[in-house]
Amino acid sequence: MGNGMNKVLPGLFIGSLEDSQDENQIKSNNITHILSLLDEPPELKPFLQNLKYKSIIIQNLPGQNMMQYFHECIAFIHRGRLSEGNVLVHCDTGSSRASTVCIAYIMTIADVDPRSALRYLKAMRNIVRPNHGFRIQLVLYHRMEISEVRDALIEVFGDINPADGAEIKKVLAGLS
Repeated sequence: MGNGMNKVLPGLFIGSLEDSQDENQIKSNNITHILSLLDEPPELKPFLQNLKYKSIIIQNLPGQNMMQYFHECIAFIHRGRLSEGNVLVHCDTGSSRASTVCIAYIMTIADVDPRSALRYLKAMRNIVRPNHGFRIQLVLYHRMEISEVRDALIEVFGDINPADGAEIKKVLAGLS
């Protein structure tokens, strides 16, 4: 794991900048949406032109405010999955920024704490390692904002698929 994009949940993948530019991986995984979390916008290759693309400019530094983007990123991922699309969340290596957003998404839809969401994501992609500042923000998000974001998802998109939470909890039980 860690070489190439990895499936997190049905319709959700995590990977690197290199993975996001690899036409074979994009096509073989039927990627329809890309969420890019980089220092600067990546070059959009011609084969990416028809995909839904969201770029968040953020550095992989502990002092960066990643939490301000959680609601926007979670809604983008959820919208993509509900449209029967496959969403790739990537940063430079797929280990810190992308994993932080995926952890926030997992926490939101499965109602699990940051540590459990991290354990689940590491089982899917072993190079996951959010920086210390992002980990703190995940704890703050869990304490302060997660209910509001979950309620907004339900209001906009309807109920959250219970199969996601069940799958996450099943994997976590197997890790204990």
